[in-house]
Amino acid sequence: MRIVMWRLVLLMFLWSCWIQCCCRRMVKKEKEEHHWIQWNEHEVLAYWQMPLLTGCGLELITSNLGRFDETVEEDAKGIEDSLTLVESLLDLDRSGILQRASGKEKPLPSVVSCICNQTTFVAWLFGRIDKKESDADHAATANATISPAVLKLHSSEVLSSILQHEDYSMQRCGRALAVLPKYASAFDDSDENPAAKSNGEGNNVLDGMEILLLSIAAYRKTDPQIEVECEFLENVFDSLAASLMREDNVADFVEKEGIELMLRCVREKVHSGGGALKVLNFALSGAGNGSNDAYKKACETFVHVGGLKILFPLYMARKSAIPCPATCSEGGSNLAKKGMTKENGGAVSKRAKRAAHARKKWLAEVEHNAIYIMYALTRYIGKDSQYDAHARLLVKFVEDDCVSGHQCVSCHCI
Repeated sequence: MRIVMWRLVLLMFLWSCWIQCCCRRMVKKEKEEHHWIQWNEHEVLAYWQMPLLTGCGLELITSNLGRFDETVEEDAKGIEDSLTLVESLLDLDRSGILQRASGKEKPLPSVVSCICNQTTFVAWLFGRIDKKESDADHAATANATISPAVLKLHSSEVLSSILQHEDYSMQRCGRALAVLPKYASAFDDSDENPAAKSNGEGNNVLDGMEILLLSIAAYRKTDPQIEVECEFLENVFDSLAASLMREDNVADFVEKEGIELMLRCVREKVHSGGGALKVLNFALSGAGNGSNDAYKKACETFVHVGGLKILFPLYMARKSAIPCPATCSEGGSNLAKKGMTKENGGAVSKRAKRAAHARKKWLAEVEHNAIYIMYALTRYIGKDSQYDAHARLLVKFVEDDCVSGHQCVSCHCI
């Protein structure tokens, strides 16, 4: 009986060893197959992207955008799909997948570089953002699945992604926003001079800086009413702030009285005031990789138009001076107030906590931007600055028994 039991134990042990060995072989085989599949996906992805980036793929997509009629549902779907395709390419480029797929011998140019150098897609995005919807278009798209407001929002998202890319901010590609070539399609029957198109002369220039400022000016006194408008406004602020990493855009921004518009948004204490502070931060701080003359002029203009009177209350963290987020935004909703105050001492829902977190983030960004603007002023304004800006800045620090200087020391200690 014992012999039989030992034989059964031995057989079970050998059976378990055999099963473990088979499992290890299967896992190893699956890993090898998975690696082979990944390698093939990279190869296929590289071949699929080459016509889009080095051929005429992006130009064909851009040309077709001018043929679509947004009042037709199928055409609106085509525009939405085209924007989604470009957005996916930008995400793949940002994650580095395209560069890994192309290999080391023939690295692909960035998607933003191809868009700026090969197409007029950026001009189409600006045109779509600036497009005014007529009553007839509103009636035709009242029951549409993809509304013009959604296409406008999606266009602003793609534009923000392009302008935030390092190739554009480092001036490796693209032009200043004020002198963009107008949108052109290969399917247009136009007799315009091709040389004028390439040089951006005459009426073939699109002022993207003016479009962004006009889009913000619509909300300089009022808040967005719906969530789509709120997201669109945030995308416009992100686009404008990212474009100001280039000195040529900063000069145009100052010339078109962009600083005055941003200060007016902050003074009105509306939702646009938060984004305006971020834009002022980028307009005055600079990237630190150029001559910085444009940023110095921007700081002097900021002082000249009365920016110190608006900045110092924010720098002192006075609640009465902080812009309020719109009620349609997460940080300005009633849930945010409920989450901040914890009414009746009861439990707070997850949505209220998330809204309260958004409210705290809003306040932190306002404080952050105010401090960085102050740093930019002290960095670029010197004794030789125009409009007596240096003396006016120093006087602000000695007012009210040097309370602003104490705040500066407190920020340094933190």
